[in-house]
Amino acid sequence: MSFKTIWRALLPLLGVWLLSATAANAMFLSADPIGTRDDPNLYVYVGLDPVNRFDPTGEESWLVSRPIGIADSDHMFVVVADAPGAPIQARFSYGPDRSGFDFAARGGNLVALTGTQSPTNRDDLAAWGALSDPAAAAKAGISMVQINASDATVISVGNQVNANLGTPAAPGPVRYAPVTNPMTRSNTANSNSAAYAVANTATKADNPSAPAQSLPAGARAPGWGQHGHVPTDDPDRRRQR
Repeated sequence: MSFKTIWRALLPLLGVWLLSATAANAMFLSADPIGTRDDPNLYVYVGLDPVNRFDPTGEESWLVSRPIGIADSDHMFVVVADAPGAPIQARFSYGPDRSGFDFAARGGNLVALTGTQSPTNRDDLAAWGALSDPAAAAKAGISMVQINASDATVISVGNQVNANLGTPAAPGPVRYAPVTNPMTRSNTANSNSAAYAVANTATKADNPSAPAQSLPAGARAPGWGQHGHVPTDDPDRRRQR
């Protein structure tokens, strides 16, 4: 079967049609299923790069940064949604497990906070909603950058990180510190370490030769460089190696 025939056979399963004998110089004949929410051009599906990117649901993943009002620092989290400010398919927010979930808390463990009663969870939801108005979000210091990975991969990695870090009721092994640096112990990290670990691990999983995940524009996110302190793989598989 020719390459052209293969593409003609597979792409209807996604509900789109492609105009090209090869995928590398392809242009889609069908509009993006989510309309103009991703791009004003209805035919710029997966950025016109069907070789290196795929997105059957039309959704994107975002690494988001918002100010926390402490030491001119930002907090990052990850969202999968149709567009900035749109209803959320998945979100990954992290922080300390105790001291009222205070960013300045010392001690305790780094845990997943999505869906909890923590201020982190509340403020991350509010920051994401603010991104529906780009001017207002920029004025508030909220920024974002797309993650170069499929939403399925981002969700899979995020769920594994959540399982590894645990919850406030059942925290995992990673200690929490509000600010980390290259001298920080390898079992200690913060919310930026965890969010960046999700984004960068997903990027490398889908695109091994791609550059490391970039930070949101203007983000001042101490701790992101210690993303290696956050386990992103399945510990059971690690023990079997």
